[in-house]
Amino acid sequence: MYMSDSKPAVKLAPNVWTDLYAETSIAVGTELVIYHHAGDLATLAIKATEPTNELAGALKAGDWYKVPSGVSGVWVKSVEGCVMAVQGG
Repeated sequence: MYMSDSKPAVKLAPNVWTDLYAETSIAVGTELVIYHHAGDLATLAIKATEPTNELAGALKAGDWYKVPSGVSGVWVKSVEGCVMAVQGG
């Protein structure tokens, strides 16, 4: 799936929580649309700081997720790594 005004693809390293706002330089609190391009199942957490547990949602390749505006952080992690497209709204 192609998102015309998305940032460059975010490639997640295995087993590392990645802050999508920091990784894409999109302002914290901006609405996001996330598309899981390919790779392993990804865990997604809506949280200001890096998660310390695995209690979060999951995205598989081909899934979309819309993060509403006003959230304080969006983190993703994948056991084997994956590729995400992220668009700020």
